[in-house]
Amino acid sequence: MSDERHQELRLLVQADSDGELAARDAAAVAAHLADCAECRALQRRLRETKHGIATEASYHRAPKDLRRRVTAAIAEQGPVLPPSPPRRSWKWAWSGGSFGAGALVAASL
Repeated sequence: MSDERHQELRLLVQADSDGELAARDAAAVAAHLADCAECRALQRRLRETKHGIATEASYHRAPKDLRRRVTAAIAEQGPVLPPSPPRRSWKWAWSGGSFGAGALVAASL
């Protein structure tokens, strides 16, 4: 296996530990892990780290002053607009409409 492919699979192991892979890539990682002790060790370390964070890390609320400053900074940026919907092609709309009209005429006959 090339070093480049191995590096790509190492990245996929990391994405797999976060549940971010499509089925095809997850299967490739599983096949690779069967033969690669280095990546199995990486997967084990990632799982241990994730478990340690989930069980041992403490949660602290941000101080009120920090929340106020962040909120003010966001407000200065202006409103966040949602992405605009994709533009429709009128060519498809006309063909869909003519198909519907043709189906209506056929049904009435």
